[in-house]
Amino acid sequence: MYDNQRGFTVMEALLSFSLILFLTASAFPVLFHLLHLLKNSELEFNSHRLLYESLEKVLLQNSSIEKTVTEDGHPYHVILNETEKGVWMACVDYKNTENKRKQYCLEEVEPQ
Repeated sequence: MYDNQRGFTVMEALLSFSLILFLTASAFPVLFHLLHLLKNSELEFNSHRLLYESLEKVLLQNSSIEKTVTEDGHPYHVILNETEKGVWMACVDYKNTENKRKQYCLEEVEPQ
């Protein structure tokens, strides 16, 4: 029996290196997708927070608001006004990472 105790052969090293490269290359798309989802979630969270803060101001001042707020380089357009029916409507518009327009609205519900 041949007893080789000189370490790894070149073939074993190349095989190990190619396996590590393959696993790393397989993980990159998943990582980029998760980063993309994280950024979209951050934008959505900021839009809800800005809408909430604007609603607080409207409750204190009892007036309509229409403003554009820029945070972290992303503009958010906040609109709070009373509709023709006398119902308050609050909306926030922003663009997500795919540059698609997103809108989140709240409407006052009358007590029953």
